[in-house]
Amino acid sequence: MFGVFFFPDMEIGGTHLVSLLRPGGRFAATTRERSAVKPVPEILVDAMRLEGAGEPPEGSGPPTDRIGTPETLARWLADRGLADVEVTEVPHRVPLAPGTAWAIVMGAAMRALLMGLDDATVERVRARFTTLLAERGVDTFNATTLIGTGRAPK
Repeated sequence: MFGVFFFPDMEIGGTHLVSLLRPGGRFAATTRERSAVKPVPEILVDAMRLEGAGEPPEGSGPPTDRIGTPETLARWLADRGLADVEVTEVPHRVPLAPGTAWAIVMGAAMRALLMGLDDATVERVRARFTTLLAERGVDTFNATTLIGTGRAPK
């Protein structure tokens, strides 16, 4: 669940997992829809900039940019050799209290943006992030998920 984009090479890792299936076996992968989680990462980066905590590294965009639409996830699964590929979009919105928002940051890949910062800087970024959420009226979190399935050839 929400794991294929953590492979160092998503294509090689996904293909390897599919190769472990018996003929006709099912494979499922989940990912966030491309617009999901926005604008939380953008607000985190703004908070970091305002607190002088640096810039995100080049190429640190979300992995959902590669498989974050039903079409791109279906293509990715088919390119792994799967047949009967289907992708279902599951819309979901979560009320976003300040503590919940920070828990999402710390429990997601975006926490890597904070690596290397000292505790005091992280606390300043957290406080600024919370303020920016309120100022921008962000009170829900888009957790829309894509579920893709396919079968190994028989």
